[in-house]
Amino acid sequence: MVMKKNILILTDTNHDEHMLSVINYIDTSFYNIYTIESTKLCVDENRFLLYSDSSNDKFFILDDRVPDITQFHAIWLRRVTVNIDADQAMSAERKEWLAGETRHGLTGTLMALYACRPPTQRWMNSPSANLLSEHKLYQLQLAKKYWNIPKTYYTNSHKLFWNMLQKETVTSEYITKSLFRGFFLENNEVRVIYTNNITVPLLAGNHDADIDNYPSLIQESIAKKFEVRATVVADKVYAVAIHSQESLTTQIDWRRYDLPNTPHELIQLPQSVEQACIQYCKELGLIYGAIDFIVDKNDSYWFLEINPKGQWLWLEDLTGAPISKAIAEYLCG
Repeated sequence: MVMKKNILILTDTNHDEHMLSVINYIDTSFYNIYTIESTKLCVDENRFLLYSDSSNDKFFILDDRVPDITQFHAIWLRRVTVNIDADQAMSAERKEWLAGETRHGLTGTLMALYACRPPTQRWMNSPSANLLSEHKLYQLQLAKKYWNIPKTYYTNSHKLFWNMLQKETVTSEYITKSLFRGFFLENNEVRVIYTNNITVPLLAGNHDADIDNYPSLIQESIAKKFEVRATVVADKVYAVAIHSQESLTTQIDWRRYDLPNTPHELIQLPQSVEQACIQYCKELGLIYGAIDFIVDKNDSYWFLEINPKGQWLWLEDLTGAPISKAIAEYLCG
């Protein structure tokens, strides 16, 4: 009788289509798959316990309904989001404190589990690598070793930014985008923060004190031939050309999605770019990462950002890129 190996997946919902696509490639004759909805980890009857002392480490998650964490062959931090089960009468300030304690505690728990992992246990990705890789300014600093990056400014003073531009060679257009999260909830609706163009005349007159309440990430605008999403899974890279310039809707930000008029094409990256993608992820400590590039008129690659938990299913649907299969193979390897 074959002893089954255990795989643990932390996701924000058990209905995650990306996770389910990966599970379809895992042979359950040889693997037990346990999923935990992180949004329910601290609510209802879902409780967890971490126990450790100087003589041994014993870790349990969600009471005793899953095996000792050290008995897992692989752990995939697909998407970890925390909700709290707070008393309705609790003050807003106390709820904010409780949410912070819960997030900090769960992050620390995952880091502790990773620190004492068995030598053969696989993680995608480590919790610390995920956290570090979410910082765009840090991403850009490391990326300079491998590719071109746009001139980048981060400021909470548009006047200071404008004064700096006077001392430099000024291009006609810049873009601004979110630094951390590209969406927020407002009145129970998701508001997406897209990349937007800003022109020099607009910058010249944009010194309103109210605007300075909003820190901004500003970059020079790079003329696009097309864009590339390169998905790295360990030592494999799946690159898709996104012909964003063929639709007015997607020319500035392809996340505005006009799929019928935005061709997607599975491509082979230049070898130097492909190897740089693998090495860059290794430097960040990532097994999985989704890297966005601009390819300019001279076929030069410009790094934009990396998402350590980026989506990929639409790329599979449009191009057949076997990303879900590659993730499954890594978890089972």
